[in-house]
Amino acid sequence: WARNRGATTRALTLACRWGFDVLGLKVVNLMTLPGNTASERVAQKAGFVLLGMVQDYKPLRALDPEARHEVKQWVLRGIGSDEDPRAT
Repeated sequence: WARNRGATTRALTLACRWGFDVLGLKVVNLMTLPGNTASERVAQKAGFVLLGMVQDYKPLRALDPEARHEVKQWVLRGIGSDEDPRAT
């Protein structure tokens, strides 16, 4: 019922705003699997900037401890950050 109604984008935006305002985060990173266009659109609509591909990403809590994935890395910097969004 929530598909294509902006619910995920709104939830991501609120969670990031809370992280910046309450927790004092400066940067939020997001990973998407290549070809997952819905997640990529959510990231873009929430203001994330694509940094590029990570070829050998190892998830911290993978069911298979040897799992490796190719992922797209996105970054969102807090308001007032003077840094280039592509700086890591």
